[in-house]
Amino acid sequence: MTYSTAKSVVLGLAVLLSSVVPAAAQGEFGISYSFLRQWEEPAPAGVTIDYTHPVTTIGTSAALGAVGEFSMNRLSDIDITQTTFLGGVRVTAAGGGRIQPFGQFLLGVLHWPDINDFAIQPGGGVKIGMNPAFDLRVQVDFPIDFFEGETETGFRLNVGVVFPVGP
Repeated sequence: MTYSTAKSVVLGLAVLLSSVVPAAAQGEFGISYSFLRQWEEPAPAGVTIDYTHPVTTIGTSAALGAVGEFSMNRLSDIDITQTTFLGGVRVTAAGGGRIQPFGQFLLGVLHWPDINDFAIQPGGGVKIGMNPAFDLRVQVDFPIDFFEGETETGFRLNVGVVFPVGP
């Protein structure tokens, strides 16, 4: 899968799923500082940007959303920037409390200089309600990079804010 094809797939999925949801549904835009460890290299300087669009509720206990995520992490010891374009699903516990746990599963492209690998990224975290304008979010992800018949696993911690988007 090429870099431009992966971007097209993620954007196309977001447009398709957004047409399924009622107009009154509210999405979330998040931005986080990212701490990544992959390839035995720490990458303390990074950013993750994501958008979650609500798709449906699962009974009264959870909500399903479509997620699009972009991240960049600088692996300073080897002077490389790792970029990911991922899309997938997020299940968030409902209940109206200040603390909302969630789990997600994303897949897409992990880009190194001149290399595009297939990647999956299971993860989860908590969103902590602060006020109507924004929430705090702490998230842990486990990126898995598939390249040339091999697999490399990682660990990423995101700490950031989430803003409601929509009506």
